[in-house]
Amino acid sequence: MLDEHDDSARDPAYQAYLTDMVRPYGLSVHSGALSDGRGQSYGDLAEPLLGQVASPEQPVDLLVMAFAVPDVTPWQCTASQLSHRCPGSPMAFAGLRLIRAQATGTGFSRAVLVLV
Repeated sequence: MLDEHDDSARDPAYQAYLTDMVRPYGLSVHSGALSDGRGQSYGDLAEPLLGQVASPEQPVDLLVMAFAVPDVTPWQCTASQLSHRCPGSPMAFAGLRLIRAQATGTGFSRAVLVLV
């Protein structure tokens, strides 16, 4: 079970980043939640699930992440991080249309889509 806290959420750079990201939508950041370190990175949430959908016997060719809310670790590419931990070391992207585009004519037989 994942801890409910992540030191990344406490990073002042993350609070500034998140504040900038939500400002155009008239939203505000819950500073107390960030100060408490509440939240987990998408990579930490998704990594345990990879073993349920992929194995060395059934590797993955492509891993795609789709998200609408910024991660608590926006300075790292979570799709690439997960690719290195996924059997088959699949190509990794953050976008939905890429599954169809990459699967057409490339010989990929399996893809993982991570929605967060």
